[in-house]
Amino acid sequence: MLEGGWQMRGRVGIRTADDATSFSVRWRQQDQDFDIHLNGALGVSVAHIYGDDRSIVIDVPKQGRFEASNATQLLKDHTGLELPIESLRYWVRGIPEPGVAYERGESTLEQSGWHIEYLAFEGDDPVKMRLVRPEVRIILVVNSWAT
Repeated sequence: MLEGGWQMRGRVGIRTADDATSFSVRWRQQDQDFDIHLNGALGVSVAHIYGDDRSIVIDVPKQGRFEASNATQLLKDHTGLELPIESLRYWVRGIPEPGVAYERGESTLEQSGWHIEYLAFEGDDPVKMRLVRPEVRIILVVNSWAT
């Protein structure tokens, strides 16, 4: 498992009853500080979201820059994407978010209303996972990890 700071690159697909989209993700995490780039087709920026546990900023092309204290809600409000960023920083590493009740199976995790299924690993690191709740289904594939 990656300890301390980490970086990952991958692809995310999000499907709802009304829509489906996919994009590339580049995520750098160092303690509470994070920097996430989401890019769509041909590398066009969808959003750049960054901050720490106190303040989050999102830059959305043709919309501007917005600040809030909740990354998940900020992303949903300004892009329509539902991606549980606060929890995902832990789930992507195969661990539950600290301080939040959870249930763990052999290759699954239930937390915060999400069912997370780990579909593939490279060593101890998850490289493919599915996140599901009734209104949304997310597939995350990690192409590379770095510390």
